[in-house]
Amino acid sequence: MNEIISMLTAGVGALIFGIVGIFAFGWLLLVQKRLRRWTIAMIFPILIAAIGIGAILSGRDFTAEASDAVKTEVGSGMLVWFFRLTTIGILGICMARLVSVSQSLENRGREGRGLFFAFVFFYVTNLVINNILGTDPVFHDRYLPAIIIFTAIYFSRGQDRNTAVDATKVGLLFFMVGSCALAVVKPNLALQTGYDMGYLPGLNIRLWGIGSNPNSLGPLAVIFLLLLTFRPFRMRWLQILAIGAGLVTLVLTQSKTAWIAALIAFFIVWWTRSISSPANPRQRNISYYSPRNFAAPMVVCLMALGLIFVYGILMAFDQEVAVIDRDLQVSSLTGRTQIWEAAIGAWQTNPLFGYGSNVWGPEFRKSIGIDAALSAHSQFMQSLSEAGLVGLLGLLIYMTALFARAYTTNAETRGMSLALFSIVFVRSISETPLDLTNIFGADFLIHLLLFRVVLVHTYAPVRVPQPQLQPQLQWSKT
Repeated sequence: MNEIISMLTAGVGALIFGIVGIFAFGWLLLVQKRLRRWTIAMIFPILIAAIGIGAILSGRDFTAEASDAVKTEVGSGMLVWFFRLTTIGILGICMARLVSVSQSLENRGREGRGLFFAFVFFYVTNLVINNILGTDPVFHDRYLPAIIIFTAIYFSRGQDRNTAVDATKVGLLFFMVGSCALAVVKPNLALQTGYDMGYLPGLNIRLWGIGSNPNSLGPLAVIFLLLLTFRPFRMRWLQILAIGAGLVTLVLTQSKTAWIAALIAFFIVWWTRSISSPANPRQRNISYYSPRNFAAPMVVCLMALGLIFVYGILMAFDQEVAVIDRDLQVSSLTGRTQIWEAAIGAWQTNPLFGYGSNVWGPEFRKSIGIDAALSAHSQFMQSLSEAGLVGLLGLLIYMTALFARAYTTNAETRGMSLALFSIVFVRSISETPLDLTNIFGADFLIHLLLFRVVLVHTYAPVRVPQPQLQPQLQWSKT
C-alpha cells in the first residue's frame, strides 16, 4: 500500500511540475517577445546574484581560533535546490530565446561563426570525447547548461553588446557594494582574519565578501572596473561610489593573480586609447594595428606570461625544486608542482584522450594524496589531464579564436576586449578559467562576458534613403 501511495505521489508531483513548467515556458516566450533586447542580457546579473546568494547560503564561518579554515555547508539541501532552480530558470530563458530565433527573421550575419565553432570543438574535445574514450569515462548533467547558454548567446549576436555590458555592470555594482557592506555587518561570513600571507604590510585580513573565495572575487573586481571605464555611469556620484567599491574590493581580496591581471588589462586599455587618439595629429595616418603602435607591447606581455608558464612546467619535472618549493612556501607556486606532476601522471594513462572529467574527483585526489587538488591549477594542464592531446588541441584552437576576435574588436571596444582576454589568459596559467562544468562561478561569468563582447562587431544602423515622391503632372485647361 505504501508503495502505491509513493508512486501516486510521485506521479502527481511530476504532473504538477510539468504543468507549471509549460506555463512558465509560455510566460518566458511572452517576455522574450516583449523584452527581446534584455532577455539574454539578464543571464549575467542572474549569475552574479546566484554567486552571492550561494555564498550566503553556504553557511561558511571564519573564527578567530581557526582563521585559515572555513566552515561551510556546501552540500546543504537548500543550497542545492537553489542552484537547481536557478539553472532551470536560466535554461528556460535560453530555450525561449532559441525558439524565438527559430521562428523569426533576424539579420545576424555570419560574423562570429568561426569563434562559435571553435567553442563547440573545445566543448566536444574536453567534455564529450574524453568521457567516452578516456581512462575513467563519466558524464554528468552539469555538463549540459554551458553549451546551451553559449549557443543562445551566439544566436543573439545581432543584439547590441552594450546591453549585456550594462546588465553585468549593474549586477557587479550590487555585488561589490554588498561584499564591502557584509564585511562590516557580518564579518564572520565575509572577512577572513589572521591572514599572514598577504603583501600589504599591517593588513592581516582577506575579503571574501559574497564571492565564493578571494581569488574569484578579485577578478570580478577587475572586470567591474574595466566595465566602468568602458561604460561609466551617467551620475557622477554613482560612478565615484562604484570605483571606490571596486578598488576596495580588489585591494582587500589580496589576490596576486587579480593584481597582475589588473596591471596588464589596464595597460592594454591605456595603450589602445593612447594610440587611438594620439597627441600628434600626424600620427593618425599610422595604422592602428601596426607593430610600432600595438603589437610590440602585446607580444612582450604574452612572452612574459608564456615564460612563466614554461618555467612552471619545468619545475613540475624537477623533484629538488619541488622540495625547495614546499620548504620555502613560495606563494606563487605553492603546491602547484605536486599537482602538475599528478596531472601529467593522469595524462600518461591515456595520452590521446586523457583520464576523463572525473580526473580530479574524490577517488583520484585520494589516490595521489592531495585532497585540496580540486583542479590541475592550470587550464593547459587541466585539458591535458582530463582530455589528453585531443583536449589540449581543442583548448589551443579555442584560445587562438578568442584572441583573434579580441584583437579584431579591440578598437571599437576601446581596449576592453583584449583586456578581458588578458585576464582569462593570466588566470589560465595558475587556474582553470575556462571550466564549463560549473556555471555559478566567477570564471564562467568572465568567460561568458568575453565571448559575448568579442563575438561580432557592433552593427551600425544603415541609413535608408527616404523615397522621393513622384512629381504630379498638372494638366492645364486650354
